[in-house]
Amino acid sequence: MHCSTAALCRQTVKQVAPVRYLWYNAKQNLFTGKGNAVDKHLERVKDTLTQGEYTIAVENNGKIYTSDKNGIAPLLDFLKNPEILRGAAAADKVIGKAAAYLFLKGGVRELYAQLLSEPAKELLESRNVPVTYGQLVPYIKNRTQDGMCPMEQSVLEVQNEEEALQKLQETLARLKGKPVQ
Repeated sequence: MHCSTAALCRQTVKQVAPVRYLWYNAKQNLFTGKGNAVDKHLERVKDTLTQGEYTIAVENNGKIYTSDKNGIAPLLDFLKNPEILRGAAAADKVIGKAAAYLFLKGGVRELYAQLLSEPAKELLESRNVPVTYGQLVPYIKNRTQDGMCPMEQSVLEVQNEEEALQKLQETLARLKGKPVQ
């Protein structure tokens, strides 16, 4: 089922109460409301990912966006509304190089992957995007587990986000048996 960005947001966005974090300032020996809440946001999306039936969770501007779609489909949906990923913390069950390029295109700030491929890790680290993971694997396997994921394979030699998006769209069209637009 395909839905518009507005419908996607209505279906998948959970508004969360604003959270105020306190930070310990050792120099002044006191807690303050100032500081970088990056780690707290990542923990919230990790918790959302593991506690729900979701494949991805993204937090940005006090909102958590989730999806239960597989593969790169949720990222392609989120890219239709650039404000979802720009500056966000995200947690995903599987991040291969294809997903890494889409996260970069969206401008994500930091990532967590339950399963991360080595090519994705190298790409994200080369672009200074912090990424943590549960398990690191040489590559993401296809759905039948007998080879490399066609999405990851299609972007192995790609050098930028625009080229990656084009290759991914071509691969999706080929897999669906549709002509490339």
